[in-house]
Amino acid sequence: GESIRIGAGSLITSSTSSGGDAGLIALTATGAIALDDSAINTDTADCLAVCDGSGAGGTIRFKADTLDLDFSEVSSRTAGVGNAGLVQIDVEKGVQLSGATISTNASGCDFACDAGDAGAIAIDAGSLSLSNGSAITSTTSATGHAGSVTLHTAGLLSLDGSQIGTTSLACGEDCASGDAGTVSIGTGSLTMNSTSSVSSDTFGSGRAGTVNVTTGALAISDQSNVSSSTHGAGDAGERERNILANLCRYHRKG
Repeated sequence: GESIRIGAGSLITSSTSSGGDAGLIALTATGAIALDDSAINTDTADCLAVCDGSGAGGTIRFKADTLDLDFSEVSSRTAGVGNAGLVQIDVEKGVQLSGATISTNASGCDFACDAGDAGAIAIDAGSLSLSNGSAITSTTSATGHAGSVTLHTAGLLSLDGSQIGTTSLACGEDCASGDAGTVSIGTGSLTMNSTSSVSSDTFGSGRAGTVNVTTGALAISDQSNVSSSTHGAGDAGERERNILANLCRYHRKG
């Protein structure tokens, strides 16, 4: 249709609690897609419930002229052995997040079987704006790996008190944490303020991912940062020094 608007605490979900895969959620509009105080998610089965082969999570796909997420959530999660689904966004003009999250997550390490991987996040848009504590993240707290986060904007990518990143969390004494995913950003210009971050971090035995940022112009202020870091036994991303060297070529405020 021309536009799609979802609000008033609405929920669209696709899940699997067996060997079959969850279904695709696809929203396509020639105009705007807007979510207000709403959620769209896909889930796989609890690892404890289906240890010998839960299905994969479904992909979430948006295609529109503009996309606005206002205090809303788009997420793909796995708590079983099946992989979480992908989140794919293809928008001609602008994507705006205000108090909103786009995330993929792998959990379930403490149960009796291995966990699947978190899904990748891929966004291709004319511009992308995150504000009011918004986040685009992929996280693992299990043996499965976090997904990659890949963002491409022809114009401005702006973060105001918001974050983009991947994380590997410690998942318990009896299992090894999965690795955090790669963060890849290509944008015409990048602005970051109010302690915003672009990062890949590990707090467990898994490795942090590489962070690659390619931009024509960069402005960072108010203790914002770009980093790949380790806070546990795992290694930081291999290209952290290259990232910092590239950032030094641009003007840094504050």
